[in-house]
Amino acid sequence: MGWPADAAPLRYPPRVASPRPSSRRSPVPLPRRAAPRDPVADTLKHLKLRHLSCALDVARAGSVRGAAEALFVTESAVSKTLRELEEQLGVRLFERTRKGMTLTESGRQFASYAQSALDALHTGVSLASGDRAVPQTVVRIAAMTVVSAALLPELVRRFLALHGDSLVEIVSGSGAALLDRLRRGHVEIVLGRCPPRKELTGLTFEPLYIDRHVFVVRAGHPLATLGKVAPSRISAYPIVMPPRESPFWEEIHQFFVARGVHPRAARVEVLDLQFSRAYTLTSDAVWIASERAAGADVAAGALVRLPIAAPSFEASVGVITRRSGDADPRLDELLRLTREASARFA
Repeated sequence: MGWPADAAPLRYPPRVASPRPSSRRSPVPLPRRAAPRDPVADTLKHLKLRHLSCALDVARAGSVRGAAEALFVTESAVSKTLRELEEQLGVRLFERTRKGMTLTESGRQFASYAQSALDALHTGVSLASGDRAVPQTVVRIAAMTVVSAALLPELVRRFLALHGDSLVEIVSGSGAALLDRLRRGHVEIVLGRCPPRKELTGLTFEPLYIDRHVFVVRAGHPLATLGKVAPSRISAYPIVMPPRESPFWEEIHQFFVARGVHPRAARVEVLDLQFSRAYTLTSDAVWIASERAAGADVAAGALVRLPIAAPSFEASVGVITRRSGDADPRLDELLRLTREASARFA
């Protein structure tokens, strides 16, 4: 059978050329490279303010019990927080001994920066909340009594001339206690006499000037008008002198023993310069005093230096800092000002 004559011709869809396979391959996505791991940043993510406060309170109190009382929490809570902190840091911060908790070298480094961090955070929060009375800088200086009447006032005057909105905290006390505070990071520097070598572990002493001890009495004292005073004459009056922990105590003791002199009157051993001065000015006591501490009263005529043949009780006075290789601009400035303030005593 044929095709009808009037049938419509067949129409085929136009031929579409198939795409030729490309010789170039599509790029394969590279695996995303992980950011380099920062262990310090990882630790900071888990660090809480309670960890810092806990460690600092344990360092201050020297025991878990003391820290618990200061924080108003249980001892187990303090132990748990401290354990968490040491695990996060991967180091031991404290040595547990029969005498209590003492900072390790790592602990001393951490405590110093932890205290600075809390201080800075406290200042930042206070300023952000509108408290404009908050000082911009907080400096803690420990000073032995020998420098409190001479070097320290000049240093503070120079520092505040540059930083008028600062808070300067002065800590006083015996040498051993102040050195302990320095090791724990509670103060920036200690001003005073050079301690024994065994007490300088982890610390550095920079000498500034020489301090001497002299014998002084009030104006009008029975010994004040004598041309020469024998040690035996001094023993008849109360003697005010540094306490046993002072580096001069042994030298002063040996001075009297070597001359066969035994004080017949009272002996007052004291660190407090204000008491020593006030007691000497109002009694017949003989004060074995720092030449710097008694200098102003001697110049004014209120105290009289006795002309006594005695060895020179001398000691080097300087600034003590923690040994650290880290740069600290604030400490560098404080040391520079200390050197400048001490120049007048050299």
